[in-house]
Amino acid sequence: LADGDERRRLLHRAADQLLRCGQIDAGHATLVPLLDAAGVPLPRSRGAAVATLLGHRLALQMRGGFAVGLRRAERRLPPAGVTLPEATQHRLELCWTTLVDFFSVDQLLGIVYYCRYTPLAFASGQPLHLSRAAATEAIYITANHGSAAAAQARLDDAQRLAERATEAAPFVIFARAMVEFLRGNWRALRVDCERFMAATDARRHHYI
Repeated sequence: LADGDERRRLLHRAADQLLRCGQIDAGHATLVPLLDAAGVPLPRSRGAAVATLLGHRLALQMRGGFAVGLRRAERRLPPAGVTLPEATQHRLELCWTTLVDFFSVDQLLGIVYYCRYTPLAFASGQPLHLSRAAATEAIYITANHGSAAAAQARLDDAQRLAERATEAAPFVIFARAMVEFLRGNWRALRVDCERFMAATDARRHHYI
């Protein structure tokens, strides 16, 4: 019965819940038309997905790297209370949902939507989206055997930005746990997992 923005919002929530509970085909069928309508469609092939990833990383490096892009974005932070246009927010959240919900099923597809999310986050100037992007970059660096110092710097960025957008805080803890897992630091991982469970229980909502 809903239409317009409300219908898109409800369909987005439905796709998210279906994917989270393992109903991959139903979640995919619900999400794809939303992605198409928002101008961020699924790649047509694995080759196209790889090309998107390589193109994104090359473009990022040509602009000085993630850290430089983040600093530029932070200089455009909007005043408190300023919100994004509905269409922009919808596109950001769709990319984020696809990144997180598909990553455990298809890592390449998850990374493609991280590639799409990051420039949108930079353009938004919103602490929530910048914090998420920085935390995910830390995971990406670690997963690809990059500099531990660079990964830690991105986690520190994510934490600092989460102080201005508290809804980002649980994901920052989750990202720290993922980094420790990938490094094999089991004691630190246990501490971060306990912190994450405490944060999500207190908030009683999803970590994203």
